[in-house]
Amino acid sequence: MAQTTLSSDGGPAATLAKLLYFTEPKGGVRAYHFINSDPATGQREKNWEFDEKQVSIENLRGKEDTVSLDTTGFQFANHTTAHTSFANDEEIKREYYPESIGLIKKLTGASRVELFDHSKLRNVFDGNALNALDIHSCTPSPPRRY
Repeated sequence: MAQTTLSSDGGPAATLAKLLYFTEPKGGVRAYHFINSDPATGQREKNWEFDEKQVSIENLRGKEDTVSLDTTGFQFANHTTAHTSFANDEEIKREYYPESIGLIKKLTGASRVELFDHSKLRNVFDGNALNALDIHSCTPSPPRRY
């Protein structure tokens, strides 16, 4: 269970949480995780495991400028997108992708940006599809609403 500490303004300063980290398969082989479940077991075959670690996750509200892509692997940027409807994949690719690419280039100085993994969270589960959280965490579960 997560433990939260409070900052001087009463908001959360940090929380302790258990995160699952990928561990490489033994023998130096390439990792795999099948997308389709075995009909008999309902499990998706994989050749790697998770390593659970307890970590402190810090609230960066008001301290967004203390992190950067170079020092922490992520950064914050204030940007209001012109694209507001995320229901149509073709519109997203036509409008939101170029805007996102331009923003990433501007923020990072990159000369080329490749977008990948067009995963979207949906409130509908068709019984076969995996939502974006499942794909990234590699753990099958029903859709969640946040």
